[in-house]
Amino acid sequence: MNKATILAVILLAIIAAGALMVNREMRDATARPAVQRQLSQARLAQFAEALRQYQGEHHTWPDTTAQLLRAGKLPATSTMVRGAGIYRYRKPAAAGPADTLVMWSDRPHDGVAAGESWGGEGQVTDKAVPPTAYALTAGLEVVALSPEEWAKRKPTEEIAQPEPPAAPGTSAPAP
Repeated sequence: MNKATILAVILLAIIAAGALMVNREMRDATARPAVQRQLSQARLAQFAEALRQYQGEHHTWPDTTAQLLRAGKLPATSTMVRGAGIYRYRKPAAAGPADTLVMWSDRPHDGVAAGESWGGEGQVTDKAVPPTAYALTAGLEVVALSPEEWAKRKPTEEIAQPEPPAAPGTSAPAP
């Protein structure tokens, strides 16, 4: 082996070790409840900005999450938030109130008992932190909700309705 090959191998080993350390640090940081909550709020703020841009261009709300992601140039994984599941989007009614939820998570962030890990490495909370859900309203405001309020305000999942029967004199839809 010549000097250039040895230096290249050493450089690659240093880069690989650095990447592993950064990955571990990021994984550890996102496992902390305080970090999860900050990331959740930041993600919703990104969606609020994407919705502002979409409305500025189209003068309406996107119909689907996929439209929102494309318009905001956000990756498909941006709806996933550690500690809260996946963010759901629903286009609000045209005349709906500004506090209608347009984005909400599958579940609230868990509560943290006093003395448990909270923020920075080795940091524990001195008091209990209740469970919290973050959501985005039609007024494009990020709000924090108690689990009870979240359960009441989030839109219910729609159940597929059967096709209405064909009117007399028309052909029935194919099964």
